[in-house]
Amino acid sequence: MLALPSIALGAAKLFKPTDLGTGLQVLFEPAGIAFSGPNVTGWSDSSPNHSDLSVANSAPTYVSDNGHGLPAAAFNGTNQFLSNAVSIRCRSFFAVISDLSAAVSVACLCGAGRIYANLGVNNQLAVFTNAFAPVSGQTIDTARHSVAVVQRAANDVDFYLDGVKATVTTGNTFYSDTPVSMGAENGSIQYTVVHVEHMSIFDTALSDANVAQMLGYLRRVYGV
Repeated sequence: MLALPSIALGAAKLFKPTDLGTGLQVLFEPAGIAFSGPNVTGWSDSSPNHSDLSVANSAPTYVSDNGHGLPAAAFNGTNQFLSNAVSIRCRSFFAVISDLSAAVSVACLCGAGRIYANLGVNNQLAVFTNAFAPVSGQTIDTARHSVAVVQRAANDVDFYLDGVKATVTTGNTFYSDTPVSMGAENGSIQYTVVHVEHMSIFDTALSDANVAQMLGYLRRVYGV
């Protein structure tokens, strides 16, 4: 009887954002949300940079299960936002959000380098660098979504909603580096009604293959 060689079977390595290397500037995941009672007290950055967010003005609310069994930080559109003092360049931006409110006509969701996913004009989602760029056919709702913005060059912006690429209707140009903010534009203006479960930012424009990896990660971990 022949002895068959043994084959070691190991689990396939699952992709995670840190696999993309030094271009990852910040990575905010649900496990990093710090809270005391109903209030978020900070959010740890799980990228190698450890650029944690802290409460600016008033604290957002901690939501223990925002869907898919994951917690979130809930911003009420008044003076709640999180920020840090580390200026970074944003060229690729990913977020998992829900409970957007159309009551706030112009407000920044979260971002850095002045590239934001926004509540745009006429209840449309929009990308913002130096001007609002409504995303064709994407209106505001309260469902859970993944959102991605990649700026490949001046006037060349890709937008993805739930993994599907959409058309950005106007061009955009680069903005200077700024600190990260969540729940408002940096500088405590344009507050947003939104729940945030994830935010990650890269200082490079990710390739289509890397964008697909990130969107696949959000689908696997967050179910969107």
